[in-house]
Amino acid sequence: MKSLAHRYSADISEPFPEVTLVSSNGLSVLQQAVTNVTHDFLSQSRNTLRSNGIFKMDFDRLSEVSHSGSGNNATDTRTITFKLEFEFIPDPTTPEGVIEV
Repeated sequence: MKSLAHRYSADISEPFPEVTLVSSNGLSVLQQAVTNVTHDFLSQSRNTLRSNGIFKMDFDRLSEVSHSGSGNNATDTRTITFKLEFEFIPDPTTPEGVIEV
């Protein structure tokens, strides 16, 4: 049995992170995965999002299905893009200004 692979290419420093889903089990399995991942991302509580520095998360766009390979090597790919409003606090790179007690 072939499996559904999830590749997450969500770079939090970008305001439009993408989730790419790849299936070798056919289009219906891919569509169900798209539905599940989108629901999981968008149904997170406001407290959960805020604890991760995210103020708001919205659906942005869904790519067309891309087909590659043939026969036993056929795969379908689809990318979901989300729009984020988030807080980015970089870690200090130098210890300047640190108060030692």
